[in-house]
Amino acid sequence: MRPEETPLLDAESMAVLLIAYRARPRTVDELLPLLDKASVERLDATLSALELAGFLTVTDGELLLESPYMAFIAIAAARMERLQSETTRTVTLMESLPLLIRNWDLGEARPGEDHPLVASVVHGREDRWPIWHRHLTEEKPKRPSWVLPDAAMLREMFAGNAESMVATLQQGGVRPRFILRPDAIDDPRNQQLVEASRGVGVDVRVLDNLPGWFYVASDTLAGLPVTWGESRPPSVLFIRTPPVIAALDVVFETLWARAEPVHAQAHGWEPVVRLLAQGMTDEAVGRYLGLDVRTVRRRVAEAMADLGATSRFALGMAWKERS
Repeated sequence: MRPEETPLLDAESMAVLLIAYRARPRTVDELLPLLDKASVERLDATLSALELAGFLTVTDGELLLESPYMAFIAIAAARMERLQSETTRTVTLMESLPLLIRNWDLGEARPGEDHPLVASVVHGREDRWPIWHRHLTEEKPKRPSWVLPDAAMLREMFAGNAESMVATLQQGGVRPRFILRPDAIDDPRNQQLVEASRGVGVDVRVLDNLPGWFYVASDTLAGLPVTWGESRPPSVLFIRTPPVIAALDVVFETLWARAEPVHAQAHGWEPVVRLLAQGMTDEAVGRYLGLDVRTVRRRVAEAMADLGATSRFALGMAWKERS
């Protein structure tokens, strides 16, 4: 059973769960003699709360207890699905934003009224650097953050401007963040650049499923492709309207929480194997860690190679010995 969003267990529910874990009753009738009178009177509500939270199921009086390990994994997976759903909803709204802006501008016929959206469009990749440079040096955003599905965008940021870019990123108080795809780290063209970026204070993480290129600095500026979803947009819409910036900030923070730090890539298979050893499927592991199934299976193959296992069963035994 997939747990729902519930408050923390109350003291009564926790007490009954602890008794059930110790005694392992197979039915509700076996549980009843273990409880005090007050707990028995409220047992139906207590069991409903525990079932809703994913710690047990009751079927025709039979009691099936779930281990705390799997219960909490399921709770975390359910929470991750909700976060992904909310992110998808926000991203869907962002897809419509450039089109809405264009039509708003076409319909803005009354002179003298303020335009609620402060935005500008920049065409051509070579024209973006002066904007980034002024933005970073003059406004000094605390957490400038880029989503870079195409690592070529990262190379373009430094191409021809490497010294200026490094000097800008080294300024006090500025700690940029990049989210890349995992395959970007495997590309030799990017490895040195990623390491150099980290060396000047950039935090770098990777995530399989990225919605498209965008930039956000929660206090000042957002950047969107004119056509949402482009990984390497030829034209960018720079926006300074606070509600739009706030919405993109939510999207970025959700992606950042799901992304994996680059320094963990050397042993990126460990969390995958740990969850598989607890009985989760490849799909469930992917949802829990924010990876697609192909990446999960690739990391299983990496673990098998590192541990000298020729099958998943042998991998499980090797992991058990290692742990």
